[in-house]
Amino acid sequence: MTTMIGSLTTVTSAGHALAAHIRRGQSEAARIESEIASGRIADVGRVLGSETSRLVGLRQEATALAAAIDANATVKSRFEASQAALAGIAETAGAVLSTLMAARNDPDLRAGLEFEVGTAMRALQDLTNTTFAGRHLFSGIATTTPPMPDYFSDPQPRSRMAVSAAFQSAFGMTNADPAAASIDASSMQAFLDTGFEALFADPAWGSDWTAASPEPLTSLIAADQKSSTSLTAHDTAFRKITAAFTMVLDTGAGNLNEAAFGVVADAAIAKLSEGVASLAESRGRLGSVEADVVRATERMERQVDVMRGYIADSERVDLPALSVTLNALLTRLEATFAVTARMRSISLLDAL
Repeated sequence: MTTMIGSLTTVTSAGHALAAHIRRGQSEAARIESEIASGRIADVGRVLGSETSRLVGLRQEATALAAAIDANATVKSRFEASQAALAGIAETAGAVLSTLMAARNDPDLRAGLEFEVGTAMRALQDLTNTTFAGRHLFSGIATTTPPMPDYFSDPQPRSRMAVSAAFQSAFGMTNADPAAASIDASSMQAFLDTGFEALFADPAWGSDWTAASPEPLTSLIAADQKSSTSLTAHDTAFRKITAAFTMVLDTGAGNLNEAAFGVVADAAIAKLSEGVASLAESRGRLGSVEADVVRATERMERQVDVMRGYIADSERVDLPALSVTLNALLTRLEATFAVTARMRSISLLDAL
């Protein structure tokens, strides 16, 4: 009886050992199959040891660079939207410039001038108030605020009231008064050079004409490179083009005599020419920063490729070797299963 119990105990112990061996083998087989499927080490820490912390750091750095690349893509799209709006402003200003130059010496063309410039002013406002992703492009850091109020709103905005007040202060009449025909050329020139000019300088520009912040947006376009990535409505080009349009609209141009109108037309032509030139310079600056963004993005993309390549190489498994190991392991498991099955068939009589 003692011998029978001892034999049964031996068989049971052997069965438990084989079962544990099978579980370990199955776990190892599952791990190898996973690595073959993914091509990557399943337990990096176990296999690579201290190198793991370096790989974790590289993976985090690559993730941060990828986020910066995505941010730069947004900045680049914002640049493109800004350039499109500025091109529209340049085209609008150019069209008015051509009309003014033609009307300067042709009284027949003066009749429709105010209407055309009024249309151009509305276009200027719309383009200056352009948004991208719900944010105003030319408001500087005040991105939620439209930079240019409606010059034609009722009640009148502060900008238009300031023009009317300056005109009345200079000439003792409103800018719509037919008596404006009596204003001589020298008086008009003096007004444009002083009271009118001051309306588009600081602090009047910031208080009456625009709600934009003078501080442009800045973006971290690379880990070691921060740049201004927007143009604000405080830029010289916006002031000069707005001033030129306003001259035609609200200095009594429709009632002025030939000489006084010539002064207004010449001043508006000069302002528009300066404004268009300034706009070209500003667009060039934006284009230069956009090129910096592209170069920074390309540099970061190369860094990410190198990091991810190193990580992939470090974590890559040897597929042929793993296949051999897996086949050998499965063969051993099959043999173990066979032995286990044989042991289970041992009966109490066999043990005796």
